[in-house]
Amino acid sequence: MLMDKENQLKKLLMALLLLLIGSFFFRPQTIQAAGLPFQVMPVLPSNQREPDEAYFDIIAPANSQTKLQLKVKNITTQPVKIRVKFVTLQTNNNGQLDYNMKQTRDHTLTYDANQLISGDQQLTLPANSTTIYEAQLRMPASNYDGIIAGGLVLEPITAAAKVKKGQIGITNRFSYAVPVIARNEDKTWLPKLQLASSKLVQIDYHNQLKTRLNNPSVTFVNQLRVEQVVTNLNTKKVYRKSTSKMQMAPNSHFDYRLNLPEKIPTGTYQVVTTAYYVKAKRAGYLAGNQQRYQYRQKSVNQVVVTG
Repeated sequence: MLMDKENQLKKLLMALLLLLIGSFFFRPQTIQAAGLPFQVMPVLPSNQREPDEAYFDIIAPANSQTKLQLKVKNITTQPVKIRVKFVTLQTNNNGQLDYNMKQTRDHTLTYDANQLISGDQQLTLPANSTTIYEAQLRMPASNYDGIIAGGLVLEPITAAAKVKKGQIGITNRFSYAVPVIARNEDKTWLPKLQLASSKLVQIDYHNQLKTRLNNPSVTFVNQLRVEQVVTNLNTKKVYRKSTSKMQMAPNSHFDYRLNLPEKIPTGTYQVVTTAYYVKAKRAGYLAGNQQRYQYRQKSVNQVVVTG
């Protein structure tokens, strides 16, 4: 009887944990840049998971097809040509979700969202007009136990400005991203995180310590905080960096970087990296910002700097 009660308690705690993780699930903000000549609003399909969201969050069976419709409005008095890109959601080196970077495919990624979305890659809107753009999302042929994360990115097609000899040309490009999140069933998954060994690199002639963070799980890593302490074991000089409010896309990675002096002393450096994620008031891990987190991952390694 006691064992039955313990098993019931464990199941209840696990259900509460999954509910907690789901409540922190990806909440993107698609903000229109001031320089865009058009406005975009998704037309949510009937299999939308959350009908009040401003992005696609779809539940669809294997090998099914879902229409992704966007209401696009030209707000200018001139015709507008728009390029549409289908992308896989990634994580940039600032620890933020990114729809425009060209990152090496993560080795844990099973399905590229940009390979599952199809449609016209250009559209033209007459002045002061509105149209419905339509793409298609086809789910993988077999059931996938996880989240597929990508998006539709719209950007105006403009003529390239001519730059005179000796001048530096700077082009501002604005785009609008509509997230596309898809899964076979309405469930959540436990997040994971892996920390690789740190390396000393030079970026634009600046010394930096680079530590690869990898999210091998099929869900988002939310509310990520990283604390890093680097100690010269000879001089006891300490370098620190902490960053909060980061987020990682499913099956993605990024490089956490700590700046070091231009002339860094030779010797052996101990690198302690601690990552916390998913805030919870009564969770067991207390971070340096005095916030509690559900998960913690820690790595300790050494880097040798030679002359």
